[in-house]
Amino acid sequence: MKRNRVCISLTIDSIMLVIILSMTLANRDAALKCDTPIFLWLMIFSGICLLRVIKNIILAGAVPNSRDPIKTESKIEMLYCCTVLNFEFIWLIYGNTFHWSAESRACMNIGEGTRSLWILMTVLLMYGYTVFILYTIIFLASAYVLLVQIFHRRQISHDHPVV
Repeated sequence: MKRNRVCISLTIDSIMLVIILSMTLANRDAALKCDTPIFLWLMIFSGICLLRVIKNIILAGAVPNSRDPIKTESKIEMLYCCTVLNFEFIWLIYGNTFHWSAESRACMNIGEGTRSLWILMTVLLMYGYTVFILYTIIFLASAYVLLVQIFHRRQISHDHPVV
């Protein structure tokens, strides 16, 4: 079951990588006419996708053959979360700082190539908003569960004090 999840993720990330990289490189000359760093932003975002692909290849190939697959997978996922995922969040925030500006909208109107890149970046930022919302919900739910457990333990210790 877990291997299927990794294979599906690998497929999706590979498709995203090919789409982002091919669209960005195909429209390179047009993008460089923009006053905003849309070309750089998309190239680095494709690098993030490449790192996800590499992580999934490692999870699909090396982890099942390791001595302790669960521990190995946990280490890889933790390393990925601490480095790549945090950088992805920062990169999405950085993209928001210029994407909705007047310069970016002017860039969109330079030609069909820049319009395609602007739409691609908009889709990727929408993906980022979705991820931000999901992680916020997970964080708030985890905090709620933790507070309920703390309250419950205090209630138990108050009702049954240790003598």
